[in-house]
Amino acid sequence: MRQFRRSDVPRYRTPMSPLKSRLLSSPLLSGPDVRIKKEEQPELLLQNELIALGSRTPDGHIVTAVQLPWWTIVQKIKNDPSFLGYFSKNPRALEEFLAGLYRQAGFEEVVLTPRSSDGGRDVIAVKRGFCSVRILGQAKAYKAGHLVGHDDCRALIGVLTAEPNSSKGMIVTTSDFAPGIKTAPTIQQFVPNRLELVNGLALPKWLSGLNQPPEL
Repeated sequence: MRQFRRSDVPRYRTPMSPLKSRLLSSPLLSGPDVRIKKEEQPELLLQNELIALGSRTPDGHIVTAVQLPWWTIVQKIKNDPSFLGYFSKNPRALEEFLAGLYRQAGFEEVVLTPRSSDGGRDVIAVKRGFCSVRILGQAKAYKAGHLVGHDDCRALIGVLTAEPNSSKGMIVTTSDFAPGIKTAPTIQQFVPNRLELVNGLALPKWLSGLNQPPEL
């Protein structure tokens, strides 16, 4: 006689009711079982297109606008500056975010340079007319504790020297700068008029000066 096994019994799963489904996905739930919308997960959010690119120039592509995910990231950084740490897993996203920031800050022409062979500039931002300026921006997407060093600053100073039509350089990092950078003789003479250093504490303050974003 064939022995009875539990696996012989058909299994039926009761369909989940619409109400239960909504409750399980509700953002009001707390604790380890909270479900976060995929598009709001930091790693996935940074994979979105943050800016719209237009025509190509010798240095890269013109930034024509910021996308909705860019504003979402702005809000998340304002609410919790530690969000900046996620950029370390996607450095290109920080370059795009910085390009969008220059655009929203009123620069008339913003260029995002290529991923490689960028000449030491990740973003080029230009204001024309009276008091016109040309900024060479670098983005350093580092984890907390990974500091921007003296050599990084001296390298951008070298780029500024090689491009005399540039007004100043800016290094923006999600982390911080090594101790003594602003007092080092070879760097101090350039700070802040020719070289501006923005760390992970100053970046959210820069964002606070932006115009009110659209409804998210």
